[in-house]
Amino acid sequence: MGVGFLFFVLATGRVSAEPLVADRDTYESAVVPFFEKHCYRCHGPEKEKGDLRLDTLEIDFANTSALGHWIEVMDNINLGDMPPEDEPIPTVEELGPVTEWIASEIRHAEKMARSTGGRVMIRRLNRTEYANTVRDLLHVNFLPGEGPADLLPPDGKLDGFDKLSKALLLDPSLMSQYFDIAEAVANKAVVIGPPPVPTRTNRMEYEHISGGIEYIKHGRDTIVTDTGLISMNSGMRSDEMLKHPWNGKLIPIRGTYTMRLRVGADPGERGEPLYIQVNRNGDGEIWSGRVTGTLTEPQIIEVTRPFDVPGSDEIQVKFVNPESFTRVNYFASDTRKRADEAIKEGRATEGGQIRARNFAEGMIGQGRPQPASIDTSGYPRLFFDWIEMEGPLYEQWPPRSTEQLFSRGLEDPAVETEDYAREIFSELLPKAFRRPVSEEEVDRILRVVSAEQEAGEPFPESIKAGIIATLCSPSFLMLFEERSEEAEEMRPLDDYEIASRLSYFLWSSMPDETLFSLAAEGKLSDPSVRLDQVDRMLGDEKAVAFVEGFAAQWLKAGEFDRFEIDNQLYKDFHAVENSGLNEAINREPLAFFEEILEKDLSVLSFLDSDWTMLNETLAGWYGVPGVKGEEFQRVSLPAESRRGGLVSMAAVHKWGSDGNRTKPVERGKYVLEVLFNDPPLPPPPNVSEVEPNVSGENLTVRQRLDLHREIESCRACHARIDPYGLALENFNVVGKWRTKQDGERIRWPDDAVIDASGSFPNGRPFATIEEFREGLVEQSDRFLRGLSEKMLTFALGRGVEATDRGTIDSLVTTMKNSDHTLRSLIRGIVTSETFVEK
Repeated sequence: MGVGFLFFVLATGRVSAEPLVADRDTYESAVVPFFEKHCYRCHGPEKEKGDLRLDTLEIDFANTSALGHWIEVMDNINLGDMPPEDEPIPTVEELGPVTEWIASEIRHAEKMARSTGGRVMIRRLNRTEYANTVRDLLHVNFLPGEGPADLLPPDGKLDGFDKLSKALLLDPSLMSQYFDIAEAVANKAVVIGPPPVPTRTNRMEYEHISGGIEYIKHGRDTIVTDTGLISMNSGMRSDEMLKHPWNGKLIPIRGTYTMRLRVGADPGERGEPLYIQVNRNGDGEIWSGRVTGTLTEPQIIEVTRPFDVPGSDEIQVKFVNPESFTRVNYFASDTRKRADEAIKEGRATEGGQIRARNFAEGMIGQGRPQPASIDTSGYPRLFFDWIEMEGPLYEQWPPRSTEQLFSRGLEDPAVETEDYAREIFSELLPKAFRRPVSEEEVDRILRVVSAEQEAGEPFPESIKAGIIATLCSPSFLMLFEERSEEAEEMRPLDDYEIASRLSYFLWSSMPDETLFSLAAEGKLSDPSVRLDQVDRMLGDEKAVAFVEGFAAQWLKAGEFDRFEIDNQLYKDFHAVENSGLNEAINREPLAFFEEILEKDLSVLSFLDSDWTMLNETLAGWYGVPGVKGEEFQRVSLPAESRRGGLVSMAAVHKWGSDGNRTKPVERGKYVLEVLFNDPPLPPPPNVSEVEPNVSGENLTVRQRLDLHREIESCRACHARIDPYGLALENFNVVGKWRTKQDGERIRWPDDAVIDASGSFPNGRPFATIEEFREGLVEQSDRFLRGLSEKMLTFALGRGVEATDRGTIDSLVTTMKNSDHTLRSLIRGIVTSETFVEK
């Protein structure tokens, strides 16, 4: 807890005449007796060690001085520094209620410091909302690294989301950045003249390369036919490349291009798949994966993506097959195989077999047998037909942004008048400010435009200046709802405010024409109209922002890669045949959320399910047969898969690991916070979760955690957290099922078996992952309440208050009566009085 939280309370603390304490009864019944028995000798009326006197310490957690002392007391108890060694050691039954009471009071004080009294406060757009609003307002799209979402600093978070007003104040230091970004947006929105570079297609046909051999960089003995057929043989290593020069500039400007490559493969006698990787210097990997086309029916690999100007005008096709596909290894393997067959059939002595195997191993060490003496007809082969680049690609020209702004065009200088400028901004400002605007507000922008024209700037440049002024206005940057005349009273939102509440909830962007029209007609105050809009908006492609905004933050998807996976311990995770695996693992929870939302499925599937969302790569990792293609699809899980629900997804297992070993406490924290919105209290300062193994010891993670729990001050908290994490110990760092300890670069003994059994804090035991998930389902009400609290927080941009209890109860009831769907929760929120009140 410590200094950081204390600073937060000091900075945002409330002033109150009444002492801030939520549970005075526990203080009297548990804390005071504990202090009398263990603490007053050193911190009482007769002795005041460390200038701390506990018998007179105020129980007012709004008092910053008292709060600091309470934090000190809790940390010292948790660290075992209080009571001192010469005093009787308290039992866990004595310690638990005291530390839990202090921690809960601190958390209550923190919540009160963040409290808005149930009001939605003025706040700025977060960077995602800013970027989406600019996109929808001006119809502009940016290349990666050039847009507002990339250039604005990260937003603060509270209660797990980047939408809360207390974390999104308008820092003056941001204003210069807002000006620079507004200038970039204006330059993107107003583009005059022809495209900077016309779109073109450049294709390289392999059969047009004479012999082809000068462009094949993988060794003396590579066989390239006149048709471009390449036999993978002698000495071909995993880093061999096929390089392609181009006539002219391949990437003349930074932009979006489409690369297409026609390629096929023959896996040879072994039938093992072949993999390639396509790279370009300056852009890194363009594509990698398995070649699924054949020699007679090649596939066309197509990738549309941004390309940079810096870098080589050279596309590199890289063979990334395992070493077993090199000719040396292939031949050596055949030699071993023949030697084994000969000894088995009595055609060779054991010594002859050994000599043959040694010869094979020597070939691998020396590298090159004579190609003329080897039959390569059964070896795997790749066929490259052609490769082409098309671009730069433009959606249209002139850009839609320019076309929309200048509805009368720009070809006739006679139209470039103040009236035309007034027409442009009378149309733009109500959308930008998300409400009707006054003539004075339009005039304010027009004065900026006129000043630019008087300074000699052309009309389009003057309009750019007006756009910059618009985007720097508080009316654009802030989500602002007027307070009622009586400051202490709640007031209903007007229809334009409701339109913004809806759009920033489900789209993280401004209202569209339909919402603006309904607001103008005064219809959004009608709950039935809002329900119709929910269904329409969730069916719009912009609803992906709800998944990327709410779901991704609720599920902590942005943290799935917080630790790098050890490439020595988990080589299969990094293997070429698993290209795209990490992305697939990270995608599964979000695809699962999308499926539940789109198909109106029960959210209880997050607790346990007989299905999940997989593509071919992830299905192979999980050992689930019959899944083809890289698109995610709903897949029924075999009973033996041991998977189902969020806790069996590899992304969660990665989050609860450090790339080297599993961390059950972290996994337990994840379950408590994500599924139940009930995060455990932070540990005392300088206390680690589980120490690494010391030299000579090979204790499993569970054994070390058991030792950690023997510390009296740690036992109470861990009793609440650990069962939820230890239950997942059969899943290793990368989500593979295991029965024996792995990781940590230790040669684990056979008896290092995984014990994932335990009991929930309520005493319900579980022995298997299936029984654990059954126990989660029994806590479905707790889950529904936590999910409702999370989504209401996201929708309103403020934390849930005690006064929201009735709303939360109603949302839970609504979900229960509607098959537990996400849509019923969303509909319940937007029709609640809380959603349409200021």
